[in-house]
Amino acid sequence: MKIPHRGSMLMETAVACVLLVALAGVCLKSFAAAAAQRLAIDQRQIALREAANLLEKLTAMPWDEIDKAADAAFAETARKTLPKELEDGEIKVEVAAAAGEPAAKRIAVSLRWQDKNNQWVQPVRLTAWRYQR
Repeated sequence: MKIPHRGSMLMETAVACVLLVALAGVCLKSFAAAAAQRLAIDQRQIALREAANLLEKLTAMPWDEIDKAADAAFAETARKTLPKELEDGEIKVEVAAAAGEPAAKRIAVSLRWQDKNNQWVQPVRLTAWRYQR
């Protein structure tokens, strides 16, 4: 004689729902981590572009005015033009004269910013050499 299994379908459905909710939670966490990683990559690309633009402006300056770029006022002016993704960023410009012929100057630009947890991110650094004509 067969014994009916009353309520077994209800129990199987409840277990399946619990497993589905747990899987959805894991998926949401991984999607959130991927989105945070993508944001960090986007910020780094923007910072690299901004540092490259600033370095290009510096190398296009007349030879005698390049030393003035190491001034804090110049860096502050450049910081104000940063996009909203890097609005809390800090720019540092270093100009150093190189010994020897032909006369040259080493121009270094460093840009750092804070992530969404207000922690400083490893800065983007670019360097160029400018030779006197």
